[in-house]
Amino acid sequence: MRVRFPHGIPMKDGTTSQTFPYPEGSPDKPDWIAQDPIASAEWERICASLAARRALSPAWMGIITAAASAFASFLSLEKEIATHGRVEGADALLGSMLSTYHLACKECQVEPNEAMRLHVITEGT
Repeated sequence: MRVRFPHGIPMKDGTTSQTFPYPEGSPDKPDWIAQDPIASAEWERICASLAARRALSPAWMGIITAAASAFASFLSLEKEIATHGRVEGADALLGSMLSTYHLACKECQVEPNEAMRLHVITEGT
């Protein structure tokens, strides 16, 4: 059972913490996410989706980071494979990234990026 705190999270000192949702805009991206345009765009897409539902909070930052990173890494590896051909272990790595991305999206209750949904459909047929 989930406990909801509509007026903030009670702290030990008797005060409440208002960390949910973010008061303005999206949280700051980690530097390494901001440097990758694909990961950065996915970060913003997920944050916008959560913010639209008033569900963007600091608790999601690790999961959003994992999703954005897995998304960018997956697309980057696919590009490398298309350019240089398959190498041993590439399929397992792609599967791991795809799984991480989909689990993170499921946890955030955010639809996966359309590029990943199309990939899953074509790979599964």
